[in-house]
Amino acid sequence: MSRARLFIYSLSGILLLCIACLYLLLRASLPALDGQVKSTYLSDAVTVKRDALGSADIFAQSRDDLAFATGYVHGQERFFQMDLMRRNAAGELAELVGQAALPLDKKRRLHQFRLRAEKILPTLPQQHRQLLANYAAGVNQGIHDLSMRPFEYLLLNQAPIPWQAEDSLLVIYSMYMQLQYSDGKRDISVDALHKLVPEQWFDFLMASGSRWDAPLDDSIIPEPSLPTEPLPAQINQRSREAFDQPGDLLPGSNNFAVAGSLTRHGGAMLANDMHLNISVPNIWYRMRLNWQDADQRHFVVGVSLPGTPMVIAGSNGKLAWGFTNTQGDWSDVIRLTVSPGGEQYLTQSGWQAFSYQQETINIAGQDSEPLRIKHTEFGPVIGVDAQGNPLALRWVAHDPRGVNLQLMQIETATSVTEGVRIAHQAGMPAQNIMLADASGNIGWTVAGPIPAQPKSDNRLVLDSHAKDNRWQGFIPLRTLSTASEPCGWQVVDGECPHVR
Repeated sequence: MSRARLFIYSLSGILLLCIACLYLLLRASLPALDGQVKSTYLSDAVTVKRDALGSADIFAQSRDDLAFATGYVHGQERFFQMDLMRRNAAGELAELVGQAALPLDKKRRLHQFRLRAEKILPTLPQQHRQLLANYAAGVNQGIHDLSMRPFEYLLLNQAPIPWQAEDSLLVIYSMYMQLQYSDGKRDISVDALHKLVPEQWFDFLMASGSRWDAPLDDSIIPEPSLPTEPLPAQINQRSREAFDQPGDLLPGSNNFAVAGSLTRHGGAMLANDMHLNISVPNIWYRMRLNWQDADQRHFVVGVSLPGTPMVIAGSNGKLAWGFTNTQGDWSDVIRLTVSPGGEQYLTQSGWQAFSYQQETINIAGQDSEPLRIKHTEFGPVIGVDAQGNPLALRWVAHDPRGVNLQLMQIETATSVTEGVRIAHQAGMPAQNIMLADASGNIGWTVAGPIPAQPKSDNRLVLDSHAKDNRWQGFIPLRTLSTASEPCGWQVVDGECPHVR
């Protein structure tokens, strides 16, 4: 045999051996689909089945046991995704992937979401704390039972860090980051537009809606008036150039509901498509949960969010619900007037001193970096404007009411009215929630806390010392009655004021 042929055969053998080793490593990190698992967190037997598509169907005798099993399948199949979400919110990505994530970590760490999650966790109801503890235990056992750590950690030469109960709250904060503005970009952009275009054009371009909208406060939004003056030529040219460039593609969800009066079976119908950025794996995890509560059996089928123990959107056979993003205004940017020394800022009450907190950002393969966070009564300082004035961010996500597990109650709700009440108690990024029940009722409201924002134009950057720039807590939404045909959207006090 010639040396050349021997070399080719040897090289081919080495290549095949490498491929076989890689295959075995990847196979070892796949979830277990058969077998038995024992845990002190389980009070009774739990069964996990798979349908033809591989979706989990879990049967348990209690919601606590169900949380453990949900955590187990999430941990085995989606742990890296969950890890990225908690690290994204906490500003801890550099600890996993290195220096490249440091700039993003510095922006995220300004919000101190891990600290907020640790403070909120003890205030949750005992039932919810137990669910999160069971879920975390399930996640960690799921990871432990894998023959090999997920392949992403092999590539990064890292080991998975155990899941903590507060990490599930960080996943909710990560959704705030995805669904709302965490950097004040919207207010800063609108403020720049206000300074750039004539007032008529600003009012037209920034119209909040039309008569076809149904505000929760019963108001009717006037039609925006067409500007009578032309847009200045220079600005018009800039607009054309901007539209000629590829811009950010904003995901847009959609849904609709059909009242029972229009269906053969008399029950309402709901269709919902939640659009988010395309990712592999998909952000949602389809599953069916079955459990016992006292003498009643429950089930819910829909999509869960790995990192949390609940079904986010779905149906329990009596009530179906789904979400679209509100695109509302849930934050304000505050322009600070600072003292000559830069250690104080001016408010309605006079000069106030900045407060500071020190954070440490760990970086894989390098020394950690300190980060000094400057705080105001409005929120953290997130940057400066074009003139160098510091900007602070006031955001719903920074309030303790912004995160809780109240949405879980909707899993056993039986009517639109009950679902609306639960939605108003939910601590989550504000979402349009559409509901439909087996009695034929349909309805809509906003789930999540809605701040009572200042009377001044809060679309713009507000001055720290201006009047009416403070939030007055959160709007206490009254309970809405069920919405049924002919009211296709929202019913207030049994009437249909917004039907056109």
